Amino acid sequence: MTVNVADFASTNRPPTDSELEELKEILAPDELVVANIEREIKAHREEVDRLVKERDELLRKMRPARLAASWIRRLPAEIMGNIFFHARAPSDCYASFRTGDAPLVLLRVCRLWRDIALNTPTLWASMDITIPSTVEGPDSRPGQEGNRKEESFENEVGRWLERSADLPLTIRIRRGYPMSMVPALSAGMGALHKTILRLAEHSHRWENLDFEGTPEMLEVLQKDLPVPRLKTWATRPSSKKPPSIFDCKSPFHSPLLQRLIIFSDLDSPEIVRKMPVKWESLTALTILNERDFQPRAGFGAQAGTQDRESFALGLLPVLERCTNLRQCLFSFPNGIVTTDGAKFVTLPALRALSLRGCCNQMNLFLTRINLPAIRELHYFPSYGTTPHVTTSFANLLLTHGDQMRVLAFDFPAISSDKFLDCLRSVPFVIQLSVGPQTEGGIHGSRRYTFEDPSDAPFILTDSHILALTPKRGDTSICPKLELFRCSYKAKVTTRIIKGFLGAKVDPDILEATGASRLRGLFITRLPGDWPFSPSRPPWGEGLRRLAEIESLDDFKAFKDAGVVVNLLRPIALNSTFHMSPIRWGYSRYSRETNFKE
Repeated sequence: MTVNVADFASTNRPPTDSELEELKEILAPDELVVANIEREIKAHREEVDRLVKERDELLRKMRPARLAASWIRRLPAEIMGNIFFHARAPSDCYASFRTGDAPLVLLRVCRLWRDIALNTPTLWASMDITIPSTVEGPDSRPGQEGNRKEESFENEVGRWLERSADLPLTIRIRRGYPMSMVPALSAGMGALHKTILRLAEHSHRWENLDFEGTPEMLEVLQKDLPVPRLKTWATRPSSKKPPSIFDCKSPFHSPLLQRLIIFSDLDSPEIVRKMPVKWESLTALTILNERDFQPRAGFGAQAGTQDRESFALGLLPVLERCTNLRQCLFSFPNGIVTTDGAKFVTLPALRALSLRGCCNQMNLFLTRINLPAIRELHYFPSYGTTPHVTTSFANLLLTHGDQMRVLAFDFPAISSDKFLDCLRSVPFVIQLSVGPQTEGGIHGSRRYTFEDPSDAPFILTDSHILALTPKRGDTSICPKLELFRCSYKAKVTTRIIKGFLGAKVDPDILEATGASRLRGLFITRLPGDWPFSPSRPPWGEGLRRLAEIESLDDFKAFKDAGVVVNLLRPIALNSTFHMSPIRWGYSRYSRETNFKE
């Protein structure tokens, strides 16, 4: 055999007839082996297909028995009940009456789940009751149909109360429509009144109660109801007619009352001082004066507001008795700015403070209290009432800034140096938010009016971001920062933002500087020429181009690293209506419940 196969590797010449015969002789043994292997593969494939088909048939046959013996069927009812409890819609601590939410939806899955749900009282011990407009309101119908709907709703409330056994109750009750839209009742009581009377029969089980000060509710609470378990009472007025929420005696007399939340339009703190509350038992106190959130033209435009008693100082005698208070939220109306005769109060256990309203009153309040345990501060003056004053705020940060973990404030005319001084005063802050709570609009806070020629609006710049950026061999401001929000106008560049994000996720830099890893960056008023990805509607072409848009995102690497990055222009400059403003709440406290660290 003279042919050399290697000779054909470096040339394209065809083999001669004799070489072709020799090549066929070389290939013949291996061709036979390959043919045998192919036959075996085919035979095995047919066998595998047969076995797969046989297996699938057996699995279909076994499926009912396997399901009957599954772990989910063998879980104890107590464990299933706990799972059901955590399946409720995340609406504070209240369970919804909607049939599509737990616990009602659990009743329609199977008989076993229905039995477990019906015999788990904790599922039914909290309820968010909103009177439907079809029962009592603009959409209600008189006659037999209306009576049937009203009776059905009342029976549903009764079923929840029965299923909750004797557990403490957490209740939020709302009318769900304006009082003016309620049709006149020809005779008897409306659905709201009947529902409240039904709930009052279980007042000895009330633990958390949140209600509107409707005449029906106030009429019931004026009675001497037993409320031995009541720990939280949240209320707001719904009518300016008497009786008042302060005429309710029963909730104030609860021996276990720990959290008091009042929305009102009080002009004087005298009523608060007279409330028969065990102040030393309170751990959370919220008093929001809704009068402060009404639009006003100019500072102190409301007649007589400069001469009325200071609400901030008027609360000091009450706070002096609140020795166990840990959280409080106040809004202050305008009033006398003087400390004559005012007490100096120490709140030894207070960890979280939120102030709103008249800045002069807020400033005055901080001069008269000592907060040795403070860890969280929210400071949002109403600039439709007074210009801002930063003296007491800055002094508080100088005194207790090293304890601060959560800080949020709005000083539109603060200078860059003072802004950096504030940040230097809180070296261990974890969550920082600066700027107004919303971008304005109907429900936004009033914008500051720059009437003083020396005032200039604060603008977030690259220098501020650089000061927050950890660097090897150098110290940075707020090295422990994990969440940063800014709703001030910003003039920053992508290079500086990327440098900040890169340093805050680089493990080597974090280890060398002792800084904390960033979890979220939110800047909502970037310049109009900011090169950000277009907002996308949640339908049609927007969904089809999702992958393409994400691939063009310059900050995708940081998002993939676990950082929530939200960089937006002002709402008016966004390309579609779908983009909504960033809502406040990195600390996520609620006026109706609590604000958390």
